[in-house]
Amino acid sequence: MTGPRRSRLRRLCLPLAGAAALVGVAGISAPGAQAKITPQSYTYFDLKAVHSGKCLDVGGVSTADGANIVQYACWAGPNQQWRFVPAAAGYYTVRAAHSGKCLEVGGWNTADGANVNQWSCHGGANQQWDIV
Repeated sequence: MTGPRRSRLRRLCLPLAGAAALVGVAGISAPGAQAKITPQSYTYFDLKAVHSGKCLDVGGVSTADGANIVQYACWAGPNQQWRFVPAAAGYYTVRAAHSGKCLEVGGWNTADGANVNQWSCHGGANQQWDIV
């Protein structure tokens, strides 16, 4: 098999920023009351919102730059599978399996409510994510 693989790991739901959860966590350590997730870059994950039970999804299975990221009923499609790739300073880029593009905050917007979409990976700060 070439490229990253989807791992068959325990299914867990852990609260993340934005009320999302990770399903199929690669590595977890729990210092005190807070778990720290350490994803493996060759593993794909589904990101599930705790409040709705729906998955992070590239709308319309689009491969275009700027395609909107939405929540959608989980169906294990490649547009709902995400890979965490180590970036600078302990951050990660989050890449969609179907397009290889990165999750980013559109237009480098820093305001609350800014749109999140996929874009060709360029390593900018608006494409780097911290798991808290």
